[in-house]
Amino acid sequence: MTRWKASGIHLSISLIIGFIAFCLLYFVYYPQPYFEPAGAGQLTLIVLAVDIVIGPLLTLAVYKHGKWGMRFDLAVIATLQLGALLYGAWVMWTSRPVFIVAVVDRLELVFANDIAPEAYKDAELAQFASAPRWGPRFVLARKTQAGAEKNKVIELIMSGKDVHQLPKFFVELNHPDIQAFIDESKKIDDIPVIAQREVATYMLQHRISDPLIFPMMGRFDDYTVLMDRKSLAVVGVLRVTSWN
Repeated sequence: MTRWKASGIHLSISLIIGFIAFCLLYFVYYPQPYFEPAGAGQLTLIVLAVDIVIGPLLTLAVYKHGKWGMRFDLAVIATLQLGALLYGAWVMWTSRPVFIVAVVDRLELVFANDIAPEAYKDAELAQFASAPRWGPRFVLARKTQAGAEKNKVIELIMSGKDVHQLPKFFVELNHPDIQAFIDESKKIDDIPVIAQREVATYMLQHRISDPLIFPMMGRFDDYTVLMDRKSLAVVGVLRVTSWN
């Protein structure tokens, strides 16, 4: 077997593993329409490129049929490649989106490493006592109660935390506070002109009428989210800011 054939076989195996990993990321842990806002494209490209390239290239460099110690060399390459894959998987897991939180007048995309492990202990609802393992959950951050609770939240905000990072305030979308959130939806005439054009075009193309419009900060950019007014389902995520 030539080194090119050995490298080709190694590349084929790496591509299959990479494809499986990509499907898990795209369809489970960074699902649409949050794949791009979560910055998964860049992360996936870096992780998979390193993993797919490192093994086949090293195999191409060192492989020689009948060479003494060849099995050991290939075992080292496989170990390095597995280490790179596991590290990449760990990075993707710890930075995966776990909640999309409706907060007052915006949506917050919350990543696993945004919430301190001890914060889950204060969750008032059992379903929010841990991070979701199979894709992000859409939740509402309820209003804080006047008095001690509100003062505590102000202290947390001053220390760099906010309610979207505190599972204590997470409730389902059928909570009464959802109406106050809906009422904060932006009117299309109130968002920047560029966003108006993007939203109007998207609504026309997808036959959407009278959606709720909210800004959302992604990992790297601002986005505008369109939601169905009745079901509150997300019907569009556009890479354009709706903040004035």
